[in-house]
Amino acid sequence: MAEFVSVVGGLYATVSLDPTEVAAAQAALKTAGKSFTSSEVHSALNQTPAKAALNVYDINAVAGKTYTQLAGEQVIILEGSASATLTGLANAKGNLLIGNQGDDTINATGGTGTIIVGDGNNHINITGGSETVVTGKGTSFDTVVLNGGDLTIGGAAHKTVSVTGGSDTISSPGAVNIVITKAAALELLNGNDTVTASGSATVIGGASSVKFHGGTASKVVAGSGHETMLGGTGASQFFASKYKAGTDSMVGGSGTNLFVGGKGHDTMVSGFSKGSKSDIFEFQSSVAGGTHTITGYNASKDQIDLQGYKSTQVTLTHSGGNTLITLSDGTHITVKAATISLGQLHFT
Repeated sequence: MAEFVSVVGGLYATVSLDPTEVAAAQAALKTAGKSFTSSEVHSALNQTPAKAALNVYDINAVAGKTYTQLAGEQVIILEGSASATLTGLANAKGNLLIGNQGDDTINATGGTGTIIVGDGNNHINITGGSETVVTGKGTSFDTVVLNGGDLTIGGAAHKTVSVTGGSDTISSPGAVNIVITKAAALELLNGNDTVTASGSATVIGGASSVKFHGGTASKVVAGSGHETMLGGTGASQFFASKYKAGTDSMVGGSGTNLFVGGKGHDTMVSGFSKGSKSDIFEFQSSVAGGTHTITGYNASKDQIDLQGYKSTQVTLTHSGGNTLITLSDGTHITVKAATISLGQLHFT
């Protein structure tokens, strides 16, 4: 569908978007025009941009064609339903790229900007920089490939973000499926996300609720949300939330697992298929007051480390085959199906 949007100076451009996306495009155009008092709307990329004006290139897309943004072209809009490729200017500041009803590919490298992808099943490549992406309607399936950049993503479409390396940040008010395919460091600021890693990954949670599936080597640091962490085939490190609001579930993989308790309610499950490998359950006096449950503990291989504590600060209670470890600062640790003595605890 074609809708009109206004640009600075009283001109209009046409977008092929649904009503919600039209509102997002109008807001983005208003932001883009703040530094200008006039604009020029062009119908082809080979038209010379006007000086001291916001230059909007409103293009009727041709199927299979690639449109590449040049210097001075602040806004590019693809009209219609033809599937095309739109490549933004590298390292540009304040870019605005708007897709259409087709299955578009949109590329952004460095710089900052906004991408409104439109409907269809779209593929967005982001390398470096900081981009805000607004996806299409709920029946669309959009994929964002992120390599070393900051991404804010919204919209109603089904969203998959593939993290291919670098240091990355993702913020989303909704649900996002995140796949880490290569070694990467990822910080999640908010949202309701599922993270799957096939390689080495470091994931830091924020206010988001995260479900993490580990790969060959994983480190997950929980935020203030509710995290579920599942270890993979390699060594896994799970750090529970340091916030009382956090409720975290940590399940070890087949490698060596490190579980570090937080201030919330934590469930720690040893890796059942780990063979001869051992797990370490660590509790720190600097992060006190949590309530923890350990399942699958093997006294012959696994280890409970109490950092910053002395043996005089520990009370052991045995009941029903379980061991309750109570620390003087109010931390409670229940070890299921295991009878543990004071001498089996490690103090550092």
